[in-house]
Amino acid sequence: MIAALFAKQWSFFSDLEFSSAKYAFQSGKLVTIRRDQAAKDPDASTGLNIFVGVTAPDQRPVSWRPGSPDPKTGRSIVPERYLSFLTRRGPNLLVHDYTGETYTVYEAVEEFSQHLPPSYRTRVYGEEPPALKSLISNIDCHLIETQRLLILREESPDPYNRQREQRSSLAISKKAQTLKAIVARELAAYATLSQSLDRSFPKRVIELGQRAVLAPEDLKSRLTDLESKRASLMEAGILDSEADIPRCIEYRVAAGLEANPTIEREPEL
Repeated sequence: MIAALFAKQWSFFSDLEFSSAKYAFQSGKLVTIRRDQAAKDPDASTGLNIFVGVTAPDQRPVSWRPGSPDPKTGRSIVPERYLSFLTRRGPNLLVHDYTGETYTVYEAVEEFSQHLPPSYRTRVYGEEPPALKSLISNIDCHLIETQRLLILREESPDPYNRQREQRSSLAISKKAQTLKAIVARELAAYATLSQSLDRSFPKRVIELGQRAVLAPEDLKSRLTDLESKRASLMEAGILDSEADIPRCIEYRVAAGLEANPTIEREPEL
């Protein structure tokens, strides 16, 4: 709300549900923005329905109403006359031809004020009180927003080159897509390696020759580590946890040289 005041975005206050907002300055000045409680149907009105008051020590209070409460005045505001990429779809509704975004008349004037004649804003809102104008112009205030939950796309400075895209996307969705691509890449590499090892298995067995066989204790240790790793992968959802896993594996040692695994399964019904 502070940034909207210093940016003179009066339509921002018109969209808020509030009764009044007060801005106190060290100089003793006070700016009060309040809603017009006398408005019968604020949603149906094309006006902003807000009042801006400025009080200062030793000065008379000043009250100003941006825009006009007369609906006819709102319909007479035609920013699309200067902004050909906007199309009017209702008394207070404009649509961007390239992005599909919708604006009220006052929102369009504020969003694309740099493409409008210098005096056009004054014609729409009226002449600002000198006390308010000097107070806002003497303070350089900008909103620096850090949004980590959203990824904002960069807006093109040329409104004619804007594309029909969302202004923002959820950061978690972007991270999920990245994680999905990493998992898919790793699974493809795993499948390629598995097929390669299956094809070369007979050759590797023959080439093994008379090499020394692992001791039973080392073999058990390696198998235990392998089962622990498989359990971690299944818990993470990378491996299928519903696979037919042997209930018990026993190792018998023959002549102290070779380990022969014997698998015991549950009896079939």
